[in-house]
Amino acid sequence: MNSVRARPVVLIRYMRQAYEDNSENRVRVTFDRKLAYKVTSEPKVTLNGTSWQPHLFGLVILEIKFTNRYPVWLKRMAECLNLQQQSVSKYATSVQKACSQRLCTYRFDGE
Repeated sequence: MNSVRARPVVLIRYMRQAYEDNSENRVRVTFDRKLAYKVTSEPKVTLNGTSWQPHLFGLVILEIKFTNRYPVWLKRMAECLNLQQQSVSKYATSVQKACSQRLCTYRFDGE
């Protein structure tokens, strides 16, 4: 922590629904809703209280994980729903949003 000057910046919370298949090729599908972030400088996790800001309001983050191979049924479902693969970091996007709203003192240029 000291060598890289790491410190708390943002807490993240969300509601998760998870579904898991126990077959040979295990598949896990999660839906993350009500994503919110809270700017903090203390290493203390609190899920309630004030200062929580909604993030990606109204959107759902769908994560699909599998063990061996991408299941054909999942490929068809993604095509049918016209889903696009996209990487999303809940933490990084929350820090960016907090800083763009001037809620934090963290700077991305290394300062």
